Amino acid sequence: MKSETGFTPHITVGQATEVVRTRNMENFRKEYQPIKWTVTEVCLIAREGDQPFEVKYTIPLGQTNTTGHDFVSAQESESKNGNDVRIMASGPQTDFDRVVTKVSKWLQGLAHEKRPKSLEKLEKSMQPLCRYQVSEMSVEEAEAYLREEGYLEVQLDGKLKYLNSPQTNSHYNANSRTEPNEIQAVRTRLRAWVTQPKNEPKTRDKLHNCLYHLTLSKRSIPTQDVVLELQEQGLITMKEGNGWEQATLVYNF
Repeated sequence: MKSETGFTPHITVGQATEVVRTRNMENFRKEYQPIKWTVTEVCLIAREGDQPFEVKYTIPLGQTNTTGHDFVSAQESESKNGNDVRIMASGPQTDFDRVVTKVSKWLQGLAHEKRPKSLEKLEKSMQPLCRYQVSEMSVEEAEAYLREEGYLEVQLDGKLKYLNSPQTNSHYNANSRTEPNEIQAVRTRLRAWVTQPKNEPKTRDKLHNCLYHLTLSKRSIPTQDVVLELQEQGLITMKEGNGWEQATLVYNF
């Protein structure tokens, strides 16, 4: 929010007229019950123009950074440094470990009466927590691909020149069949993006920001795998019900 005092970091959670806001606040005060939750990470968001906001960096809370690097997103650190800066004191976590930790902290932060009572409800509630993104290649690799394919030129003065069609023969056709499907999908997105006239960032920083989001792929951990791990850790116990999904849950914390 820009004002006479300068930029004020903020996030808009809703808009309403004064009359509606006053009425809603009165009802809210009558029914309000304290809510407790655990904050496990802080996400920094940004956007280009009128595009939707996207998570740029994730800063985990309550964890130890043993790499000496600044905290960045797990995906970016893996692609740039070959390791993950989101590291516990006991060692690096896998994507599966991070999801299990996130679900565990979420459950422990819920009031007892708010926790899912059945396995079916637990799996449905935890689905958003089991999704994550990974960067299939670094922004430097993405830029190199576009340059080698002839879609992009970096001139002597550092300015970027975009070409609507490749000016060289493809260097990647011979290897494309042996690449993972996710890498092939990223290359397809890069080609489709760079050939659109409106997609011509003027600086390399802005270019790299665009390329970073183009290299992301969505992944997810099966909810049943997370449930089994929570059982293995002794955090939950299941009492038999009318079928597996209707089993009653007991939380051991």
